[in-house]
Amino acid sequence: MNNLNLGVARGIITPELGCMLYGYPSKPIADKIHDDLTVTAFYFVYGKIKSILVSATVCVVRSDIDKKLRNELSEKFNIPMENIVIAATHTHTGPAVAGMHSMWGGFNEEYFETIFKPTLISTIEEAMGNAEPVLVASVNGNSDVGVNRRVLNLENQIDFGECRWGAYDRKMTVISFKGEAGIKANLIWYGAHGTSMGASTEVSRDWSGVMTDMVEEKTGAITAFLLGAEGDVAPRKIYPGQKGSPAQMEGLGKIAGEDALRIFDTLPEYKEVSFDVFSGKVKLPLNPRDSLEYAKNQLEEFSKQEKITVNNSVGKEHCEEVIESYDKGYVEVDFREIDQYIIKIGDDVVVANAFELFSEITMRIDDAFPNHNILNLSCANGQEGYFPTASQVVNGGYEVLLFANRGVQTYVSDADFHFIKG
Repeated sequence: MNNLNLGVARGIITPELGCMLYGYPSKPIADKIHDDLTVTAFYFVYGKIKSILVSATVCVVRSDIDKKLRNELSEKFNIPMENIVIAATHTHTGPAVAGMHSMWGGFNEEYFETIFKPTLISTIEEAMGNAEPVLVASVNGNSDVGVNRRVLNLENQIDFGECRWGAYDRKMTVISFKGEAGIKANLIWYGAHGTSMGASTEVSRDWSGVMTDMVEEKTGAITAFLLGAEGDVAPRKIYPGQKGSPAQMEGLGKIAGEDALRIFDTLPEYKEVSFDVFSGKVKLPLNPRDSLEYAKNQLEEFSKQEKITVNNSVGKEHCEEVIESYDKGYVEVDFREIDQYIIKIGDDVVVANAFELFSEITMRIDDAFPNHNILNLSCANGQEGYFPTASQVVNGGYEVLLFANRGVQTYVSDADFHFIKG
């Protein structure tokens, strides 16, 4: 067996004050640094295989920007683009590197070009310079830091809240790497939104930053967070009645850190493991495009509404996109092919997905493949919006609204079945 070699490094990507923070329609402006944002690079070498896994503490990275960036990294470091994963942690108190719908703000090109990208490159270079043989240990545990956030109210509408009967994935995975001098690095996988700060004006990595800091302090090794299925999962409120705040974030992060350390203490013996990378495509069926007449009528109705809401903003942009597609001669298709990138570390299978997956999806995948520890990532290698289950599409709500209005042709309501089957 070849030896797995690992290099790891961290860079600071904290923005300057005055930038817009991404994740809320209110578009908060940063006026304080609560804790530094970071980019952490893991450089793997296994025989002839080379791979880069990055944990970036930003909300999301827009898909076209992400693809261009990974292509640049591929050419610079002579590593296949398919072997590079850039995983966002989905903190809502970081700068805008997404540019989704207009209500959330645009793409902060200056931040991306002057801070994010150059720091990422130098961090990868540093990681490549300290690669050494490592042994690996990993273990699963449980955490209740997250909670399903889709509450069906008495008006039969979905509200944000803490849904006692809703699904969320309790699994928290710790992967630890040991070099000649001791523990070299750790990865923690879990699924929950980075929104415990609320619409704060303070820059922060959110609860996962507190958690990784605690593990770093105990192990003396760089520790990074990998975001699991969080599309329908909020960070649990530990102070009833209080909205998101630094106090909520710090308290919840401490609980997450205690959970991660408890799980860390159950790690089995470190050992040599195999390593591999894979890439492929999943075909997801699409609905037919709306008719031109329907799109124009809907756009007219949205334009009559004086109050700007998420519903009419998203709906209006979708209608405009459909109308434009008729002018540009768009040809309808039956499927959209979605890229998937996989890094296999021993028995742990890290799967990069650009979607914000609903938690039931990852749990169903676990049941379908019991012989593998599959760690599906959300917001990795791009941003393709929420990906709900068919059972939740019928209930509607914010996430479903975005799902049902994304692209000229939208995904069928049971796209989750095709995703898992694919």
